[in-house]
Amino acid sequence: MTDAAAESDQSLLAAYQRGDLAGFERIYARYAPAMLSCAIGMLGGRDAAEDVLQQVFTKFIKLSPGLPANTNVRAYLFAAVRNCSVNVRRARARTEAASAGYEALLRPRENHSSDAAAAALADELRRELNDALARLADDERETVLLRTQGGLTFSELAFALGVPRGTAATRYRAALSKLREMLDHEQE
Repeated sequence: MTDAAAESDQSLLAAYQRGDLAGFERIYARYAPAMLSCAIGMLGGRDAAEDVLQQVFTKFIKLSPGLPANTNVRAYLFAAVRNCSVNVRRARARTEAASAGYEALLRPRENHSSDAAAAALADELRRELNDALARLADDERETVLLRTQGGLTFSELAFALGVPRGTAATRYRAALSKLREMLDHEQE
């Protein structure tokens, strides 16, 4: 995140802390879609992810008056999504299979091509990647999703995961390596 974007988030937070609802609305509009995408990937379903999003923003509303002026809003919100998702997973019965019920983790892109074969190939690749993501351990999947869907820097990822920056980077690279290995194995 650039310094200007961080300042912008901080100025929006400050405006909201002063009672300007537009500050909150802009923070919500800026981050809610990516937060929802991350939560869907972490939890495997839209309903649970929407509940997490609601819980995170409800808590943000309650706690925002006490947040320091230099709060990294994006890192704070994605850390909250991760923590809330972990709590939801812990509350679930452990009888579900690891990949059961996962919705598409990656959104389809618009295909402007009239080539049906290319569209079918793109759908197949997306399905394979989603299947591979679903087979990752929860902590590996959330690391990948926070980095790719949330756009977090390694410093923000470290904050969200509660680990040192180097550990976050190592976890991300290890998870990507596992994904590559799974996808390469499927191609054989």
